[in-house]
Amino acid sequence: MLDERKEKAITLILSGEAITDVAKLVGVYRSTIYNWLEDEEFKAELDRRRQEIVKQGNALILAELKTYVMELRKMAVKGKSERNRLDALQYLIDRVLGKTTTKVEQIVTEDKDKVNDDILENEFKEVDNE
Repeated sequence: MLDERKEKAITLILSGEAITDVAKLVGVYRSTIYNWLEDEEFKAELDRRRQEIVKQGNALILAELKTYVMELRKMAVKGKSERNRLDALQYLIDRVLGKTTTKVEQIVTEDKDKVNDDILENEFKEVDNE
């Protein structure tokens, strides 16, 4: 069970405070904070709380995901900037189909010794068109 100072230190660390400031606010030496960071119980609680923050953040994003996708789609189709439209469209396509480099790596990995000239030619054309 962590004492009140360690709990406060974890809260401050997770809020982005510098170690020196955490030590001052908790009332310990900076080296004490570093020692706590090596302590298994302290690390476990810090990690548990960090994961909880990530989980809460992901839940908030997931709750609004449809809105975000629809806004991105609207930007891709109706955006005023051609560059922004291109970026949004490319992101949406890459999100579903994967990036071209991923496909090239996959092809190479699947058959290292065999090179299909048609595939290479198509890949070069895609790169030239980007």
